[in-house]
Amino acid sequence: VFRDADASGTRADSKVAPTVAPTKSLQNHCMITSLVVYPVKSLGGMEVREWPLGARGLLLDREWALVGDADGAVLSLRDQPRLAAIHARVRLADKADLSGLSGELVLSHRLCGELEEIRVPFGAGESGSDHSDLLPPAGLQAWLAAAVGLPCSLVRFGAGEDSKRAAGAWHAQVERHRKGTAAAGGLCTPQAPPRVAFANEAQLLVVSAASVADLNARVVALGGGGVVGDADRPMDAQDFRPNVVIDGGGLAPWSEEAWAGAAVGQ
Repeated sequence: VFRDADASGTRADSKVAPTVAPTKSLQNHCMITSLVVYPVKSLGGMEVREWPLGARGLLLDREWALVGDADGAVLSLRDQPRLAAIHARVRLADKADLSGLSGELVLSHRLCGELEEIRVPFGAGESGSDHSDLLPPAGLQAWLAAAVGLPCSLVRFGAGEDSKRAAGAWHAQVERHRKGTAAAGGLCTPQAPPRVAFANEAQLLVVSAASVADLNARVVALGGGGVVGDADRPMDAQDFRPNVVIDGGGLAPWSEEAWAGAAVGQ
């Protein structure tokens, strides 16, 4: 069940944000058609059928990031499109017991044709971690440099000074972009979001199939083709890297921009 909100983010009885088409009713019963976790910012994610929720959204979503060794800045797809070819997934030791979370982060790619994979235990090399005695796998830095195309390091949100500096710089960049978008009259979050690991703006990124279909129709109407670099393929929901894709319920395109909340399983 998704509830509409007014532009200030509060619930509304009769209206939604003025830039968003109103839904047919205040409550829309939809289906989740895709659920994706992105353990490492800007890398490929893992589609799951179910997943635990943590304090910052889907557990371990955008929990890690790659930072350039030269300047310590977080790498993103905007500047490093090669990141899209690298996939990340996590293997939890026990999904039923998340109090002392243990498991491993698995990175993989097929940039040279054959599958290349490296596994990083949770907490390896992280100061203050319960598993700080674990060491990152030998060759991790070389593996990352070869895959990404430049020297870089893997950092975990909140783990160590390098991570804190990278996260602080990243969220400052996101805030500058948010303010610039608002000043230009664009649609953006009405206020600065809390720090949500290495995600751009929100704890849970949602897109509807109706919005994607509307976007494709607009592109065609303007004489455009498909996605950049692949004009024969229309835009897909996954091009926007959402955690949740929803469909059904008579949703109007872009109505998800005005929701105040959601309840799953009702």
